[in-house]
Amino acid sequence: MTTARSDPGRRIYLLDRMPVRDLARAIGLRPFQVVADLIELKQFKQPDEEIDFETASRIARKHGYRPEKPPPGVLVL
Repeated sequence: MTTARSDPGRRIYLLDRMPVRDLARAIGLRPFQVVADLIELKQFKQPDEEIDFETASRIARKHGYRPEKPPPGVLVL
């Protein structure tokens, strides 16, 4: 996941499946904060468990990011 913090929309590339901990790091939060967001969505996950793109997108949007799938050929770390 990479972010462009200088971008007014704060674009973020998200994978189809990703660990909660990686999403938290990508959007500048602590893992427990993302876990709390997941609980609001009635999903009970630990920081090392994976979430899907749609769920990660909802959380990213809540925190001011514009989630996208990476274009072909872009490596996401």
